[in-house]
Amino acid sequence: SPSYLAVLYLSDLITDFRKKYPNIKIEIVSKSMADLIAMLQTQNIDIVIDCSPIPTDKSKTEVKYLTSFSHCFVTTDKYYTNKPVGIEALNTLPLIICSQTSEEIKLLKNAMSEIKINPVIESWTTETLVKLVKDGNGVGYIQEEYVRGDLENGTLKKLNISFTPPKLDIYCGYIS
Repeated sequence: SPSYLAVLYLSDLITDFRKKYPNIKIEIVSKSMADLIAMLQTQNIDIVIDCSPIPTDKSKTEVKYLTSFSHCFVTTDKYYTNKPVGIEALNTLPLIICSQTSEEIKLLKNAMSEIKINPVIESWTTETLVKLVKDGNGVGYIQEEYVRGDLENGTLKKLNISFTPPKLDIYCGYIS
């Protein structure tokens, strides 16, 4: 799952929860979906939160929709233009993405088949992706809220693209 899930979605929930229940220990586990489901089924964890489909089976796993995240393309002055950027122009830019196999990239490929996802860099963490973009290595595809501060202070610039990237849905799985 994208590392920004914990930062954007969970951190506020955990902060509120800890105010009410300060003595309850919270552990955030990051593993493959198969490992997380196995841990859920053996009650080693209580919930799974992810953007990839959470499998359900005869073990009474319930899945609930939580929220959606919008993504955007960001860069520095090096690759920025104030003109609208279409798919053809985007295909010529050095893309930095989280991973070809990530749910957000799969969604983007399915929604915009004309986009050639041929990244110059693939990063497995959101934090590294943002740092690489800030260092002038290319154009990053990132969850918009995660870089809101950088967009507001001008460290990063959002490309004015001529299409709307698909939203990424976030789900919670638990044993009922």
